Amino acid sequence: MLLDILVADGLLTVFLILILVTLLWINIRRPSDLPPGPPIYVPGLGNMLELNPQNLLKQFQDYRKEYGDVFSLKMRSKWWIILCYDVIHAALVKECRCFLIKTRYIYG
Repeated sequence: MLLDILVADGLLTVFLILILVTLLWINIRRPSDLPPGPPIYVPGLGNMLELNPQNLLKQFQDYRKEYGDVFSLKMRSKWWIILCYDVIHAALVKECRCFLIKTRYIYG
């Protein structure tokens, strides 16, 4: 009875469309705390369809030119942050003091 009224008025259709649009928007928007990267065209798959497995290095080099040394990609439901060699080298070699773990040994 209630379902017939909703379908007849078109409210159910409008409600389902609003839910679908909301889920798609949540899935394709980039969180503000992530580095820039290519836009996501396919909800659920992310950037997977854009990547060419045979020429992945060339594609990452193109992304580096466009988005900088640190960029992000979405693979299915996970976000990947891609770091270029210069960034890793600067962090782990030049600024290694930040990554040292200083521990105290406690003898019994």
